[in-house]
Amino acid sequence: MTNYEFLKKYQRLQEGIAIDKIIDLGFASIGFSLKDKSSFWNLAIVNTVVNDSQIALIEDNLIKLQRNPTIYFEDRPDLSPLANLLEGKGYKKSFADAWQFWKGEVIDESHFSSVKKVDSEEMLQTYLKTFNECYLKDDPQNPYGELGEYLQTAEDAWHKHNGTGRLEYFIAYKADSPVAVSALTNFEGLGYISNVGTLPGVRGEGFGKLITHYCVFRSIENGNTEHCLATEEGEYPNEFYKRIGFETRFNALAYTKDQRSARILNELKSRYPGKDAYDLDGRGMHFVCEVEPVSEHPEYDKAVEVMIESRPHKHLKMVQNYTILRGNLELHLDDNIIKLKTGDKYTVLPNTVHWAKSDNECWVEIYSKPGWTKEDHIIV
Repeated sequence: MTNYEFLKKYQRLQEGIAIDKIIDLGFASIGFSLKDKSSFWNLAIVNTVVNDSQIALIEDNLIKLQRNPTIYFEDRPDLSPLANLLEGKGYKKSFADAWQFWKGEVIDESHFSSVKKVDSEEMLQTYLKTFNECYLKDDPQNPYGELGEYLQTAEDAWHKHNGTGRLEYFIAYKADSPVAVSALTNFEGLGYISNVGTLPGVRGEGFGKLITHYCVFRSIENGNTEHCLATEEGEYPNEFYKRIGFETRFNALAYTKDQRSARILNELKSRYPGKDAYDLDGRGMHFVCEVEPVSEHPEYDKAVEVMIESRPHKHLKMVQNYTILRGNLELHLDDNIIKLKTGDKYTVLPNTVHWAKSDNECWVEIYSKPGWTKEDHIIV
């Protein structure tokens, strides 16, 4: 099994738990969560340097689901150009996973009697309360912060899978007090360990090691042949798991398009359903929706554009009529500056070098005659 095949298998493992739907695009596999909007559960897994049209298709699918586009891939040399390509399109690295696998060491079972499997609603509420108290803000041993929406996801997943053998929750006790938690997901020979947490007051007493080793023990008992978890290189959990018997097999990177770009594209697609909307030059500064595209009538086109800052350019043939729909626009025309506000109109004549900027995401309707063509859009 290649690392890419593993990642897709992991995505299927999470289907019905943290992921509600998987969309197979052939070149990418998109996972989507209904309740948790974080990029962890809403992303496209790829294994090649995807091209512009493939990125646009990924973005279109995730934006329709009202999620920020996120692309996830193995961190390896032949995919490094993909990171550069995405950065040029307004993406930023949002997280990195170190996939760690159990090395097969001997497990000390002497304290397993203090670990209990969650098998009732009362125990589930104890588990969730303890889990939540393990993940605090500004905790040097916890790079993930508070659980937020994921706590509800964890509760729903237990209700759905309790008794099926697919998902198991465990609590470790010190005397009669719950002090640590973990989860094990079993899927096609893979045991995935997650939700590991220890209350701050008992850290250093071995409960984190105990609750993790218990998951490995149960995974082996369940017939799984591989036992793994995900951390991030350089963070405390990564070093902790290395100390207790895990090793990193590979790393994976997630790149997420900034929230402003996703929000603007989503609004354009919502306002003009069925119309093409895109980031014009991949910088997250100039967005276009083809309301009446030139492909339908070469003699003219109408677009709605959202401008933060456009690039200087000119047209040899085209006349463009601007109508400000929302916001303010500073329109630069050769050596002149025109300031426009909502409701204002302006005509840009051929051979005029022009560009525009706005401090409040200006929405502009642009009627072009003849219709816009790539050949007549000359960057200067």
